[in-house]
Amino acid sequence: MEKLKLKIVGLKKSVQSRVMITGIHAVPIYIESIDDDKYKEKINFILNNVKFGISDNWYDTKCLTTASHGSSFLMDGNTDHIFNNHGLFIYDLVIDKAHKFLEQLGIKNLKLTLNSCGVEKCKNCTELWCSKYKKGMYQAEHNHLDNGELFSFVYFAKYDPSKDADLTFVKDMSNAIQKGFLSENSPNTLPEELREHHVFCNHVTLDNIKEGDLVIFPSYLDHFVEEQKHDGPRITLAGNLFKVNNDKKCNAVYEDMVERLFTFLYKSHIKKRVTN
Repeated sequence: MEKLKLKIVGLKKSVQSRVMITGIHAVPIYIESIDDDKYKEKINFILNNVKFGISDNWYDTKCLTTASHGSSFLMDGNTDHIFNNHGLFIYDLVIDKAHKFLEQLGIKNLKLTLNSCGVEKCKNCTELWCSKYKKGMYQAEHNHLDNGELFSFVYFAKYDPSKDADLTFVKDMSNAIQKGFLSENSPNTLPEELREHHVFCNHVTLDNIKEGDLVIFPSYLDHFVEEQKHDGPRITLAGNLFKVNNDKKCNAVYEDMVERLFTFLYKSHIKKRVTN
């Protein structure tokens, strides 16, 4: 990869060779406003038509979600149908911004897809869902590493930055914490003058996030949603990005047929026999 140098403007050359402020272990995060009326109308249609279920499949989390892996209440494929018929513009939009992110990072020849199978043209394996937070709801600390995810994203569809819960990222400071760096009455306690600076904190929220913003970040980065303090609702669209591998074949169509057959049989026969 081509090496990049940080140019410090306003210093003499002799000083430039000795003075630099940069980052070590820095995590790149892409943020761009997608506050366009044509997208708002389409997204509002999706939000008004998808089904939400309580997040009983996510550990220590209480929110409403359209993700079948997050809620056992979602079995009829409603969300997939809505996204596949009305939400493919989100797919194309996120992919475009993700590739701009890679370009800014100096990463070349890596193509990304929202499809967990890795097949670029497949529309059956898209990792895309909505989450809704009403008063008292939250999401526990987690990351999105599970099946080859590289990047994840959040689009703030309904969000009031003055009231709604923050998206908070977690830094790995386990060694410092173990030695009392963030503990009171420890010989290694962080001085008060540094406690509010993001460099020395283990929890970091993004400043100036507003409705219509798209945030893309590495999937390994731990994060959580703080408790929603008012009625809201706070609504986000989220998903994951994978490396394109068109040499693979996707078996999702067959698996989807089996799942739909099971759902049909359950609703038509099994459920009736159990409840009667």
